[in-house]
Amino acid sequence: MRICPNKRILVAAVVLTVVATIICSSCKTGKQPPRIDIGLEWPMYLHDHLNSGKNETNMRIPKKKIWEKRIREPEEKIEQVTIPIVYRGKVFFYGQDGFIRALYLGDGSEAWNVGPNYGGGVAPCGNDGKVFFEGGFIYAGYADKNKEVWVARAGGGVTTPLVSFGDRLYYGTNSGYLYSISVINGRAFWKTKLNGLSQVAPCVAQGKVFIPSGGGEEGDQRVYCVDTKKGNILWESNIPGNESASSIVYENERVYFGDDWGVAFCLDANNGNKIWSSELGDTLETPVLLGDKIVFAGLLGSIRCLDKHSGQILWSISQSENITTPIVATRSFAVFGTEGGNLKFIDPNSGESVHDIKLPGKPVSIAVAKDRIVVGTEEGSVICLGR
Repeated sequence: MRICPNKRILVAAVVLTVVATIICSSCKTGKQPPRIDIGLEWPMYLHDHLNSGKNETNMRIPKKKIWEKRIREPEEKIEQVTIPIVYRGKVFFYGQDGFIRALYLGDGSEAWNVGPNYGGGVAPCGNDGKVFFEGGFIYAGYADKNKEVWVARAGGGVTTPLVSFGDRLYYGTNSGYLYSISVINGRAFWKTKLNGLSQVAPCVAQGKVFIPSGGGEEGDQRVYCVDTKKGNILWESNIPGNESASSIVYENERVYFGDDWGVAFCLDANNGNKIWSSELGDTLETPVLLGDKIVFAGLLGSIRCLDKHSGQILWSISQSENITTPIVATRSFAVFGTEGGNLKFIDPNSGESVHDIKLPGKPVSIAVAKDRIVVGTEEGSVICLGR
């Protein structure tokens, strides 16, 4: 049966009216989650596979708490910190009750959970429409629905945050191996033996994986460059210290990191040769690159900004409290957490303090997405801040 043009218009209008009524009804009943622009996310511990620690957003400094998710402590609490990521408009994290949880970024309402006993102690990550968690194995689930995609053996206890780029997932284990597995089915591509344990996020750039490891003996700390295709070691470089250095940050064929002896390094990413080093005197967290500057936070409270080309110190400030998170940044500010439960915002050009927020717990990780900051605490809470 053919429909005349006027009748087609009438049918279309009726259909649109019905659809609009359904949508409005869902909004009124709270079933429709808040609409969030998911263009700016934080899908890994340090934002991306380069460990950049920054999100190119012009967001203003948040002034208030939007929502907080506290996990009820079970009788047998899992001893781990809570490290959230933001992916596909949701906040994903391990709870201290052993559940994996997905919350809507907009209002903190729960989209789904999986568990118990899925939780692990390292940061998850999101890629390829999936989220990846560790808990004695590697678990992959769809980000948009509570459905398992695959589960694979991890090859040992996972000791680094999960990092993904392209069709691969990378992580290190307590047996001293660096793994590369498929995000599609969990199949292992390769594993490469390092000289010791690594507890920091691998950095993936230009067909290479950069990762430090520590052999547990003085002077036996190394930085490795591994080929992403076959896992061959392309170069390794000895550095001072006896524990694993910070995560490595890559930019323009250079890698930057700090070690546990308080020395900041810049190496040639092609061969591991040292370009410069600078003694800063404090165990260093992962740095963040901001234009021609690189900013290091020391665990004992110091923050120093260096010229990324020469390593020359441009400015330096000190905090009265120990620093408990890597420093992360947007286009307009840098932010870090302290042992006293404070979130501190500074001007990245001068180091000048511009704002503080008191949190109900010690912050251990920070994610910046759209106009929100999501903080994980040692006590197990996830807190979302905004305007």
